[in-house]
Amino acid sequence: MKHLVLALFAAMIALPAHAAPKLNEGNWILGGAANFSFAKGATSSFQVSPEAEYFVIDNIALGVAGSYLVQGSYNSISIGPQVVFHMRASDTVVPYLAVKPIVINSYTGGGSAYYSTVGRVGVKFFLNDSVSFGPAAEWRHYWPQNGGTGSDAGSFLAVFTIHI
Repeated sequence: MKHLVLALFAAMIALPAHAAPKLNEGNWILGGAANFSFAKGATSSFQVSPEAEYFVIDNIALGVAGSYLVQGSYNSISIGPQVVFHMRASDTVVPYLAVKPIVINSYTGGGSAYYSTVGRVGVKFFLNDSVSFGPAAEWRHYWPQNGGTGSDAGSFLAVFTIHI
């Protein structure tokens, strides 16, 4: 463990200075997130979420996000549009807010689709002008279906992105 900590520390010191992150109009973001989720009255879950966005103007990207969720005895796939607002704090630290206004979710074993709205807040730590990682928190509201009530869930994510 001591050697791992020393190696990570040496790598951080050895990282060269770099230009500002690529958050400009015309650039792309490719990446994703992985998370462990919790919800009141539900079982825990694991989710992998690939994403692709295009900067329509500086600091604002539009794109699509999907996910594959394993929760208890069922699995689901989801996809929806996403808008990401970047708030540059420095050349290496960039807080952001992501909103998925409508997400279509479907069970892999059949059944009817259901809908949700998702909000995410996080921080990207850039290793150079293109590669970032960081933590995020996500809130998901599941819309009511078949006369029932909606529900809410929260999760913490580990995010990795490449800006090109």
